[in-house]
Amino acid sequence: MEKPLKPNFVLTGKVINSELNKSLVYIWKRGDICLYIGTASKGVGRFLKGHHVIGNRYDIEDDDIIECYFCEPRDLANLEKKLINQLLPVFNKRRELQLPPEMLKSLTQT
Repeated sequence: MEKPLKPNFVLTGKVINSELNKSLVYIWKRGDICLYIGTASKGVGRFLKGHHVIGNRYDIEDDDIIECYFCEPRDLANLEKKLINQLLPVFNKRRELQLPPEMLKSLTQT
């Protein structure tokens, strides 16, 4: 007799309808290194599929984390700018252009 299939995780309708669709600023981190900061006006879908940096140009590693900070849509740009200036993420355009190629390579090797 087969064991019943058990899900790896479950998302409730409440989470899908509220939390996952809120506007947010997200921070992609690898250990103590801030890799990328961006905004999503319609929830987590922005960085989970078809992102121009996360999972496309650079791979997400198993120990990486993405922190999400909910905020009102009108506040997204200000919070993103504040966090970029504070944390100096590696892969946001201005910062990426300033890093030596060997540092970029070491961060992106898996």
